[in-house]
Order: sequence, then structure tokens, then C-alpha cells
Amino acid sequence: MEAFKIKNGLSAKRYLGSNGTETGGSFYRNISNASGTATFDHSTQVASPYGIAIGNNDTKMYIVDNSTDKIYQYTLSTASDITTATYDAVSFSIVGGTTALGGCFIHPSGTHFYMVKTGSQLIYQYNLGTAFDISSTTGTVTYTVAEDTACRDVTFNPTGTKMYVMTTTGTDFVYQYDLSTAWDITTATYTVGKSLAVEEGTSSISYGISFNPDGTRFYASNSDDLYDYIVSTAYDISTASYSGQSYAIAGGASRTMFSLNSNGDTLFSVSNDGNELVNASSIPLEAGSQTLDLSTGTTFSFTPSGATTVSF
Repeated sequence: MEAFKIKNGLSAKRYLGSNGTETGGSFYRNISNASGTATFDHSTQVASPYGIAIGNNDTKMYIVDNSTDKIYQYTLSTASDITTATYDAVSFSIVGGTTALGGCFIHPSGTHFYMVKTGSQLIYQYNLGTAFDISSTTGTVTYTVAEDTACRDVTFNPTGTKMYVMTTTGTDFVYQYDLSTAWDITTATYTVGKSLAVEEGTSSISYGISFNPDGTRFYASNSDDLYDYIVSTAYDISTASYSGQSYAIAGGASRTMFSLNSNGDTLFSVSNDGNELVNASSIPLEAGSQTLDLSTGTTFSFTPSGATTVSF
């Protein structure tokens, strides 16, 4: 099958044959074109950031400090605007201390907080008596990841029926689990794993993972870059493939962790490199490719709205 392209600004008129089959291009957030960096200095509380989470309609931020075994809580007075962040004078100490804390995740309704003991097989689930208040922890359960021994981060689908764990033993892997009871990690069952190092063509250790709002893309971070994966079946990592797009995270130099806001247009990141800043960058919305398949007809007229591939 041959193909030709109709570029932006050119209007296809009428050709010999009947109408073909048009497939519109979908819009997506292009991480490789992320731009602008606003910052927040967390040095008064956090010296060694190993995780970050955004919640409560993008008005709460949580940072994990590996040096003190604590999670610190902040308020953004303007949603998603890191320059409006202030410390809530609220923190939570991990019982017994681990000195090996990792990535974290806040339940959409603020009733649970999840985190990883990095370099281990343990995922922690903390129940919160007051939504989004990490000082109100009322109980803890754990899940042991049998598939790997070096967990780095954890995330979920929006309904809490799937859990994803980033690990770094050997080649980097993301593992996917089904939860028979939503948001209860003790009910998790392993379903599939996905190697990332092969896709990215790099041996760099991956640390963080997060999905876009509809689960059709996920992002993985290593020391200083963010990689973009297309997920053809939403939230099913077995259908993921590397898009070829990446982003050099501002300030990233060592063990970069990140979180997206609720609509996926702002990237928040921390890096254990001594700069003691949260960096926030905007991710633009761009149109994907459109297609027109001429094999289904003999004449057609078509006016593209974006870069378009026509096949016949």
C-alpha cells in the first residue's frame, strides 16, 4: 500500500474515485515539548526527596524525605501553581523508620496514601481519617511484590482496580496488578509485566511512573529524563510501546521522581541532586496524525486540519 501526505494549510479538493474512510487524529499531551519551569524551595523541610504526589484537585502536594523517614504536606492556594505552595506544618513519620522511602500516591478522594519502600518488595497503604491530611493516619497494610526485589514507585488507575509498580532489578520493569477490592492492595493479583529498558534503548535505572488522565499514555522517569509510552488499550501496560518522545526534566540529575496534575497538563518533579526544588513544567496539547484510506472508495474530498497521511 502506497501513501502520500497532505500537509497543514493545503485543502484537498476532489479526486478521481469515491470517498475513502477518514480517521481523525486525536489530541494528546506532547511531553517532549514541555516548557517553562516554575519552582518551589522545599529545603526547610526536605533534604532528600524520593517521591512526590499531587492531590485534592491539585491543591495538595506531598513530598517524601528519605533522610528523615517523613512525608511532608503542602497546600497550593492556586491549583497546579507551584509558586503558591506553602508548607502546612504537617508531616507523617514512618513507624520504625526505613531510611529507604520511595515513590508515593494519594487516593483521588484523599482517604488512602500509598508509598514504596525503595529497593525492597514492600508497598505500604495508609488509611487517612481526614481526607488529604497525612497526620490523620489510622492504619497501615502492606503488599509484598513477589516479581521483583527493588521497587521504586507505585500508581493506580482512576478506579483503584489496577496497581502498577516500577522496579529496577536487572532491566527496568513495570508490573501490573488487578485489585479485587478497589484501592485495597492486600487483594492485588499479578497480571503482566513490561520491560522499559529495551524500549528506551538505555540501561539507565527508571524511578517514577504516572499515567495521563485517560490511561492512553504513561510516563517513566530515570535520573534526568521522562519517557513517553503509548498505551493502545487504556491502562493495559501489555499494549504499551515507546513513542520515541522524551523530555529532559528541569533540574533533574539524580533519581528524579514526578507527578502529574489531574488533567495532565502540568508536570511536577523532584530530584535527589541537592537543588532542593520542586520543578513544574507545562505540557502542551497537540493533535495526532489524521488518516484517509482511499481503498474503500473511488472519489473523495477531504480538508485536513492537521498533518495527514493518506493511504491507498
